[in-house]
Amino acid sequence: MESTRRLSPGQHRLWFLEQLNEANGLYNEYACARISGPLNVPAMYQALMELTRIHESLRWVVKCDQGTCVATVRPPAIPRWLVTVHLDEIAEVEEREQLYRHYATQVARRPFDLAAGPLWRVLLFRFSRNNFALTIVMHHIISDAWSMQILVEDLCQAYRAMVLGEALSPKCADYIPGMNHETQCSHHVQYWVKKLANSPPPVSLPVHRCWPVVRTFTGKKQYFTLDEDTSALLRARIREAHATPFIYMLALWTAYLGISTGSRDLVIGTTTDGRYEKGTERLIGFFVNTLAIRTEIRRPDSFSEYLKQVRAISLEALDHREARFEQVVRALNLPRIPNRQPLFEVMFIYVNTPVLKLALPEVEVRLTPEDVTLGLSKFDLVISFWEDGSVVRGLIDYSLELYDPSEINTHVNRFLQFTTRAVERPDLQLRQLIAGNQIPASIVEELQST
Repeated sequence: MESTRRLSPGQHRLWFLEQLNEANGLYNEYACARISGPLNVPAMYQALMELTRIHESLRWVVKCDQGTCVATVRPPAIPRWLVTVHLDEIAEVEEREQLYRHYATQVARRPFDLAAGPLWRVLLFRFSRNNFALTIVMHHIISDAWSMQILVEDLCQAYRAMVLGEALSPKCADYIPGMNHETQCSHHVQYWVKKLANSPPPVSLPVHRCWPVVRTFTGKKQYFTLDEDTSALLRARIREAHATPFIYMLALWTAYLGISTGSRDLVIGTTTDGRYEKGTERLIGFFVNTLAIRTEIRRPDSFSEYLKQVRAISLEALDHREARFEQVVRALNLPRIPNRQPLFEVMFIYVNTPVLKLALPEVEVRLTPEDVTLGLSKFDLVISFWEDGSVVRGLIDYSLELYDPSEINTHVNRFLQFTTRAVERPDLQLRQLIAGNQIPASIVEELQST
């Protein structure tokens, strides 16, 4: 029996953006995994079917009529979202690998029809008897990074139950779009309106191209790593400053961004999990919220002093995180500029969720996000950080319409130099940290003036 759900303002905005960008796959979320060992394929299929029973958002279709969008929850049905690709029929191992990456990328980029559904799809690739790969894709309107982790965890749990003959009867998870608190946070919205009044134009790393009239959102990724010594010293500095990794890395990145552009006043975006309602912790859905962090770079500040400012601003922002970004933008009454994001074009993300430890009976599983390259970027630039064992790693998603790979590579190297100097000598003024860092001379002169 079908039922309906109201969409949150954030989901309404995603629906609008999907129509605006003509369903180009920009808002697809994906996960990839390699599986080694005698996978029980029927058990995997049963486990995937179990997920559709547990999580109702996997059975959604979204339709809008005269500006009102609702989700219809369908009953479990024949899994049109599940496809098996038999690459073991191809003799050459290298050709199998190439075809897998090609097809996985294609399926990750393929747009969803929100009104027809389904809003997720799964491909199981068989390389050989004991070698598989799994690609899961969901539309952002029913998913976020937290949700993808829940999906993978629940899939592993369901598969173990099927293989080992264990009982698995979790309650069906009814999606709660967080409507209750939307009307209860006017004071949070007022905070953001005051904080973001007269905001500067969106700042990004220097570019030498004209902004495209029509955007294709073509993008690319670049990974980088802080070496073990710098990573160890960074952790020590974080403890000394009574900060968090999120706050410390945010201070490093905004300081570098401000110095690189000469901007004194800048706004960048970041995200929170947005799961403010009780009972949302284990739901698959779109809950993530966006915050616009505004900082000021003062010439005489040392990095330590600037860090204190960023710490205070970040903690204050988190106290008011329940205001949905869509509410804030609406309250600010910002003019809409075609093909531009409101308030900021640079996003900062610190991934603080634990690395998934996947354990399945008789098989080895590892996540391999590098198997797929979407080649898309929603923003000018998104920088992400996370801890990986003894080092801190980073990733820049950037627009190829604005930046060349060589430009991004140059900025990555400059940022790594800046970070090393900042953690070694946080007492130095910001203008001293840029010494020898190849920042344009005009900006150096401005920073060094008093």
